[in-house]
Amino acid sequence: MTRMRVFWSVYCILVGVALLVKILFRLDFSGWTVAFAILLLESGVFLVTGGFGLRRGRSAQGSGDYFFYSGEIELPASENAPALTTAFSNAEIWFTGGMPPVTRVTCLFSSTTIHVPEGYSVRAACSTAFGQIDTPKGSIPGFGDRVFVVSDGLQAQLELHCVFGRINLLD
Repeated sequence: MTRMRVFWSVYCILVGVALLVKILFRLDFSGWTVAFAILLLESGVFLVTGGFGLRRGRSAQGSGDYFFYSGEIELPASENAPALTTAFSNAEIWFTGGMPPVTRVTCLFSSTTIHVPEGYSVRAACSTAFGQIDTPKGSIPGFGDRVFVVSDGLQAQLELHCVFGRINLLD
């Protein structure tokens, strides 16, 4: 998603909310005043946050926070206990050079696909709220906590947390 698309999406949402508030609470102010105030507010947020953490390109490396990201994320095996958060994203996670012993993935309002390397046995501790986690051994829709063991081979552990999103674990 491009920066301009995010900007205009958020702008339209905020203008709509402002108009609803004006109608519901019968407030007396001009639409141009509201539009200008929202434009200033949104521009300030973009300047402070560096564009809501938008990342350019289709590929990124390493753990961290990925907001409004669409593309592939490579996690190297050399990284010790990586923690990755995707929010408002559509990401695919690939492990390069094997898997670390423990990896934590949090998915908020996102669709995240995790590719388990060949030759690894993954113990996935899954927790979801208003989301879904799909594994080759089953899925968790809605709410719940469950542990799955996926594939056979070298041992690795995944801690998966999903809120208002979807995680797809592929072996």
